[in-house]
Amino acid sequence: MRLKRSIWLLSLTPALCLAQGKPPRITIPAPLEKVYFTNLQIASFKPIVDPDEGAVDPIAYGQVSTLAGSSSGRQDGQGVLAKFLQPTGVDTDAAGNIYVADCFNHSIRKITPEGLVSTIAGTGSNGRLNGKAADAKFDTPFGVMVDQNGNIFVADAGNNQIRKITPEGIVTVYAGNILGRAGAEDGIAGTEKFTLPASIVFDELGNMYLADTENHSIRKITPNIGVTTFSGYLGVKGDTEGQSSVARFEKPIAIARDPRNGDFYVADYINNKVRRISSGGRMETYAGTGELSSINGPRLIATFDHPTGLTIDNKGNVYVSDDNNLIRRISAVTGLVSTIAGDGNQGNNDGLRWNASFYHPIGLAFDIIGNLYVADEHNHRIRKITLGGGFSIDKALPNGLVFNPTNGEISGTPTEYWPETLYTITAHNDFGEGSDELTISVVNPTLTFPAIAAKMQCDPDFDPGATAFVPITYSFSDPLVANYVDGKIHILNVGTTIITATNGYETKSQTLVVSPAEILTISISSTQKTPLCSGTPITFTANASENAEPGAVYSWYVNGVKFQQAGKTLTSNSFSNRDRIYCIVTGGGSCYFEASTKSNTLDTDILDANICNAIIPTAFSPNGDGINDTWKIPMLVRYPKSKMSIYNRFGVRIFEAMGYELPWNGNHEGKPLPAGIYYYIIDLKPEHIKMSGSVAILK
Repeated sequence: MRLKRSIWLLSLTPALCLAQGKPPRITIPAPLEKVYFTNLQIASFKPIVDPDEGAVDPIAYGQVSTLAGSSSGRQDGQGVLAKFLQPTGVDTDAAGNIYVADCFNHSIRKITPEGLVSTIAGTGSNGRLNGKAADAKFDTPFGVMVDQNGNIFVADAGNNQIRKITPEGIVTVYAGNILGRAGAEDGIAGTEKFTLPASIVFDELGNMYLADTENHSIRKITPNIGVTTFSGYLGVKGDTEGQSSVARFEKPIAIARDPRNGDFYVADYINNKVRRISSGGRMETYAGTGELSSINGPRLIATFDHPTGLTIDNKGNVYVSDDNNLIRRISAVTGLVSTIAGDGNQGNNDGLRWNASFYHPIGLAFDIIGNLYVADEHNHRIRKITLGGGFSIDKALPNGLVFNPTNGEISGTPTEYWPETLYTITAHNDFGEGSDELTISVVNPTLTFPAIAAKMQCDPDFDPGATAFVPITYSFSDPLVANYVDGKIHILNVGTTIITATNGYETKSQTLVVSPAEILTISISSTQKTPLCSGTPITFTANASENAEPGAVYSWYVNGVKFQQAGKTLTSNSFSNRDRIYCIVTGGGSCYFEASTKSNTLDTDILDANICNAIIPTAFSPNGDGINDTWKIPMLVRYPKSKMSIYNRFGVRIFEAMGYELPWNGNHEGKPLPAGIYYYIIDLKPEHIKMSGSVAILK
């Protein structure tokens, strides 16, 4: 027995190769990195198709439509007038007819390419009855397959049998226990047993391969109805790769075969994986980590949620339906898993791939011209996905941008921020695919440009302060005042210039005022104004312009000779009267017209030799003998405004005199004081030089 499906796939390519024979090659026009602004319409662009390679038909890739069905029921008719009840399996013939396992109507239905639905077998009630198709009964038929002779094979899950419907409309048991009893036995001529068989496929020699779901195995049925276990161990579930009986599945529910190399692909339902079995029987994981999710990407990193349906196109790409309400594809070339249709939500929306929705899709099948049909179980519909031409993009664009699937054009107005994202645009024809990549991001281009503080002529270069998500350029109304160098504003001259910043989307300006540089100033002072004795330390302090620091250098000069002290102060005890002191400061802070300048000059005329050489008696003897009876201090004659104060040892003032014209005679309040030590303070007004010490009264 040879099956029509194999002949379609093998004979399709040579005929089409005569027409074109090459997959497309595309190039996305430069720049490949595109940054767009929110709320600003982009300049649309589209891929360039190489004219020397395969052409691309302007057909929307991934367009989903409803071929037949609407609400639940059992009704024949045209398109949406027809009704199904949870259809699960689909297959097609060479004429483009679609056959449906209408699971809970317990019937096998047929849809013409124009969408006319008819019932070809089953009464609508469950049972197990062979004979004429109109009278036959099935029990939750799950999968369906058509051979090249027009025979229809049904995985009659509830009856644990494989049923056959001939072109003449006669229903028989093809394999499985004649009474429909479940079991896990290999054998021949009715001794074999299955448990909830779900999906079937043939090879070129007429061998049938069956996903025996509740037996966790893949079974093989030869044309003489000899049943063996091809992969897995009957009745034993698990998750193990390996040869034949070493392999383990858990509820394999769908099977497909690649006629190019004889490999089988299995939807391993509970393990959330797609398995590949070589023609020699070795099983390995083809896609999925086992995690229950819907992550696209490299096939061994991608994830699935209970895969339920499988089919393969003539290029070896594997298509998978799963409980994520998505139709996924595993590329035979890149090994990448991508979503070809469905938004992941439960729904029945038709439209382009991103906008379409499904509700528990199961069976998948291609027709001879490359349309993909889906048994959308809980929507009670048969859906059609057009894949043969046009362009696809691997992920959603930023909000506001639109992808045209007929020519690959991207256009529109982005409405919100979008991080930098790598996109792959793919062109499709009957002979393959061609892709190119680009990055797209959307930024808010709002430009901020704060006011610029006034500057001096030789201030250092500074950041202008404008910010935006995109590059900024600057222009100057007077480029002789300032310009833009290495990312900073560089001041050239005194004056005013208007600096204008633009990011290509908006423009803002600020005024820069450049004033002349400061004139550096310095003065010196000394707090020691009164006469001093020679050898007394004198300190001078330099008072420079406020901005001279940090880094100012002070140089002191005495009588024109540089003194070996530096810093803001100068202290020495070697000054003489009429020494001339000045300081030169070199500014280290802001810039100046004169970076170095000289202070005023001070004289050191505050040294008084008379004071330093003054003799003040330390004792006198007021005893009336006419000798040393008073305390005489001759030098006070030169200080007529001086003040004399004398205290006893208890700090009580006992004598005070202004000018000291009459020397003290040792009395207090007209009475002689006793002999002893007394203490004095002399204030030499107006200079307010004070002298102090002790004096003794002797008797």
